[in-house]
Amino acid sequence: MIQLTQERNQLKKQYPNLIDYESRRMFRHFYDQAPMPSPEQPIEDVKAKTGLLGLGIRKSKFTRQFQRSSTEAMERRKQLRIGIPKVLNIWSTAPFWRTYFETLGIEQKNIVFSDNTSEEMWQEGGKYGSIDPCYPSKVAQAHIHNLLFKHHTEHKALHAIVFPCITHIPTHLQNVVDSTSCPIVAGAPNVIKAAFTKETDFFKERGITYFDPAVTFTEPNMLKSQLYEAFSNFLQITEDESNFAVDQAWKAMEMFDQEMQEKGRMILEQVEEENRIAILMIGRPYHSDPGLNHSILDEFQVLGYPILSMRSIPKDEVWLRRFFKADLEGGRKDRFSGFKTCFVRCLIHKFFLKYSVKRFNTSIIITVSFAAHAACHFIFF
Repeated sequence: MIQLTQERNQLKKQYPNLIDYESRRMFRHFYDQAPMPSPEQPIEDVKAKTGLLGLGIRKSKFTRQFQRSSTEAMERRKQLRIGIPKVLNIWSTAPFWRTYFETLGIEQKNIVFSDNTSEEMWQEGGKYGSIDPCYPSKVAQAHIHNLLFKHHTEHKALHAIVFPCITHIPTHLQNVVDSTSCPIVAGAPNVIKAAFTKETDFFKERGITYFDPAVTFTEPNMLKSQLYEAFSNFLQITEDESNFAVDQAWKAMEMFDQEMQEKGRMILEQVEEENRIAILMIGRPYHSDPGLNHSILDEFQVLGYPILSMRSIPKDEVWLRRFFKADLEGGRKDRFSGFKTCFVRCLIHKFFLKYSVKRFNTSIIITVSFAAHAACHFIFF
């Protein structure tokens, strides 16, 4: 058994698994954010006034100093410990949240994500009420339980749990009507709050503040307002500090996407050159959780197949034109925006399905989780 395990681990080193890499990398510190500007630093701002007789709005630019919070507030933030459940849309935005809080002065070690999903976690924490037939949504309660009962201790207390209702998520697709989250996914943080406060307020008992603000990632200015409104009092921050942290968080997200796409590009070019096959997993971002994909990708990895995630597929137009040239020249560039009633994630799945058809060196695994305790895997070669 030991020899077999060693052989498998050796094979894994030869054939990269970007699903596994992504699932670990996105929750770690990897982006060194710029230091918070000093109070003396001038910044440009916009002042808005209503026009004559209340008609229209007049905007004018002016320069002012960057507003900083007090030294006491900054010192207090260094002592705070924040928990974030590793579920649902957090799998799309984890680098954003880590960088946002780190920029505001929360120590790296004090940003705590829950563990990966496991059978043991579900047995211990999945008993606080039924949420939805969708297992990834149901398992969110087990992740909150994991933060409350494992990561919150007498000597290492959590001061807050952040589980935002992400109503809109960014997409690389163009010409879509909207980019909204699944309503079950977006509403899960509210349902979780009710589950852990209905009979006994587990958060209050432990001195933990639960945050579930509604936020949108498709309107950057609104996102800044939403985050400042949610965290200004608790973190004792100024609006300038929060806005600066949001800008840094976006840069972390962009860096992570670029890193993953570059790794994906290298694998795709290699398998094409060597006339080999890579496997692309098509699913929701949270299917990168080993507890939801059941590590099925590992089995293909040890058979000699590199594993790609949807995030790792290059998305720049120059690179994609090679495979979608006929569609673009034929006037079908809006092909995927025609499904007006589908969730954006469904459109993204269609995009990658079509990509795999055009790319002969790529086979796919479609991962779906619904109405079952375990995910259902449909494999196409």
